[in-house]
Formats: sequence, C-alpha cells, structure tokens
Amino acid sequence: MMAASTVNLFIFATQQISPPPVRRELGLFGNPPGIDHISLAVADVDALYSTLRAAGVQFDSPPENQCWGARMVGLRDPDGNNLYLLQRL
Repeated sequence: MMAASTVNLFIFATQQISPPPVRRELGLFGNPPGIDHISLAVADVDALYSTLRAAGVQFDSPPENQCWGARMVGLRDPDGNNLYLLQRL
C-alpha cells in the first residue's frame, strides 16, 4: 500500500494465468501495445523514494530529472506493471 495525503493505492499479487502477462521494460518507449505504465504525481519524489526504499520497495535506479520538466523514478508492481512516481519541476 502507498498512501499520500488522503489517497491510498493498494497493489496486490495475483495468481498467474495463461498466458502470462506481457513483460514490459521500464522506459517510456519500446514496449508492446497496451497500458504501458501508470504515473502518480507526488509532492516530493525523493522523500517518497527514500521512504519506500527503507520499507523494502525495489527500484531500478534513483529519481532523475527528465528533460520534459519532471523528476521521476520507476518501479514495478508485483505483477510486473510499470509505475512511475513523478514530481513536476
């Protein structure tokens, strides 16, 4: 579960079904058609990153500034879906 102010996001592991879900890479381009990712706007991406990491959430890399005006970090939920936490700069 992730909570920010009055918003709660619950992520649950599910049973595998046939065929297995499409694997997607973290990145904004190059994945097959379908829902590529979910972005969540946060007030302080670095603080949330630190809190989640301390709780055991795994990230591929630390937050980075993007050329299009946001600071962002990516992670995968238990089903392999891409989630991005972003803070507008």
